Amino acid sequence: MSAHKHTPGPWNVGATDAETAEIDVVSEGRPYICLVLPGAVDGRTEANARLIAAAPDSHEANVMFVKAMDRFCGIKPDWDDDCIYDELPSSELALAYFAARAAIAKATGEPA
Repeated sequence: MSAHKHTPGPWNVGATDAETAEIDVVSEGRPYICLVLPGAVDGRTEANARLIAAAPDSHEANVMFVKAMDRFCGIKPDWDDDCIYDELPSSELALAYFAARAAIAKATGEPA
């Protein structure tokens, strides 16, 4: 990706506050991405922090996957979802492609 609207990765899980159980998500370029507050269910705070920290890597993987699928499967910009579903070699691959496209749209705020 050439132009980021978000703080570029990598993001990492930082320190945990011993008193409040709050966890920092940090980046080299920016010392503070977010603060993950403990929830009502034990054990989810750290898992949530790890998921947030993985977001830039997951986003980049989705972008790479969609670009590779477009190129190697010959997906054209004017194809609708039905056409893509019919043309790809398997329904599982089509569903993975749609899921990656939807995740990119959710991350960028653009339509899928």
